[in-house]
Amino acid sequence: MIRPRTILATAAVVLGALALSACTSSPQADPPGSAPPGGTSTLPDPTDSEAPVDNPSTPAGLEAVDLGLSVRWASMNVGAEAPTDHGSYFGWGDTTGTNASTNDDDFPFANPPASISGTEQDAAHVHWGDGWRMPTHDEQMELVEQCDWQSDPQGDVPGWTITCPNGNSIFLTAGGGKIGDQTQYDVVGADFWSGTLDPNDPGRAHVMWFFHSNHTADDSLPRHYRFAIRPVTE
Repeated sequence: MIRPRTILATAAVVLGALALSACTSSPQADPPGSAPPGGTSTLPDPTDSEAPVDNPSTPAGLEAVDLGLSVRWASMNVGAEAPTDHGSYFGWGDTTGTNASTNDDDFPFANPPASISGTEQDAAHVHWGDGWRMPTHDEQMELVEQCDWQSDPQGDVPGWTITCPNGNSIFLTAGGGKIGDQTQYDVVGADFWSGTLDPNDPGRAHVMWFFHSNHTADDSLPRHYRFAIRPVTE
């Protein structure tokens, strides 16, 4: 079955916008130190896509929100300074937020493990430490299936509020995604990496997204696509 976002994205292509689909291109990388649209990046600018962070630390104001699920969810993305910031765009397994390669073998290497959650290829673990990590595919599915998702702009910042059965909620900013250095659909949707490789296609990893009125975690996309990371902790 064709997913709703596929139909919408196809229309966007007709109008001249590049949709997120499996494509090959060779865009130039972001200038070192550049901040992504939708928020201020707090990440360093190493040249090695797996460069270590000497002193992992969490951003001021970060909360571990108890949604009544199996894990607690962060109140903001990696690289953000507030819940309404998008933060940084990461390829799957990139810990810098600056790797704009369009070769899946660079994310993080040719034959990655089935899961990078909690490893040195996990940007949440590397930058925040203190038990934070990328969510697994199952944890993202839990957030989608057990909670209510509503489009809920915060002032002039588009995004969705996810409210769970215990009444607590988190806000996800619409910051789109990137292919290379090209930002896609930044005001109507966003994608969030899981740490789980797609077992049916190792060139892809599982992702959670919202786009216009649709949302799902039952999807996977090429590893070189650059998305947000919304961490979890026990």
